[in-house]
Amino acid sequence: MKQLIAALAKAKLEFQPLKMSGFNKFNSYHYATLADIIASTNEALSKNGLVPVFTVNEEKLILTLWHESGEFLESFTTLVVDKNDKKLAYPQAWGLVLTYSKKYLLAALLGVAAEDDDDGVAATAIKKSESSSPLPSSSFLSKEQIAKLMAVAPLDANGDVPNKLKNAITGKCGLSIKINSLAEIPPDKFETILDWLPTFRLE
Repeated sequence: MKQLIAALAKAKLEFQPLKMSGFNKFNSYHYATLADIIASTNEALSKNGLVPVFTVNEEKLILTLWHESGEFLESFTTLVVDKNDKKLAYPQAWGLVLTYSKKYLLAALLGVAAEDDDDGVAATAIKKSESSSPLPSSSFLSKEQIAKLMAVAPLDANGDVPNKLKNAITGKCGLSIKINSLAEIPPDKFETILDWLPTFRLE
């Protein structure tokens, strides 16, 4: 997964400023829409051989970030609609949950900070979502930092980060949602994880 991570780190440096075209009239704040996030990131991703693909499997939304090398990162969330919500018809509620979940997954996987990213409408239709991606962060690791982590991390036979290590890093960082790659480690935890990685044993 080294090529994908390197390409993603480079793409992040080329993301355009994120616009906040959405507006919550009830709480009076602006937020980034799914279209805003796509507009901010799409060109840089494409330039670096990356493409995000959404698929729906029953009630699970899956986001796969593909690299031209064939490597990929995958994140998912369960689509849960409150059928007892009287404010919205079921098809409308489903559509809002789907759009909101796409925005959440894309922002989380790419490390894009959407500021006040919850528009408050779709959230009323969601009981609870679980995702394999960390929450969006306002900053991200540099390519050099990721390279340092990769150099000391105990990888599997394919050169990927094993699930056991991902789980351990998630706990070490105090995150409530599992990370998918070293690139998703919070910047303020970089030194801690860099010092700790050589001591980790897969056995």
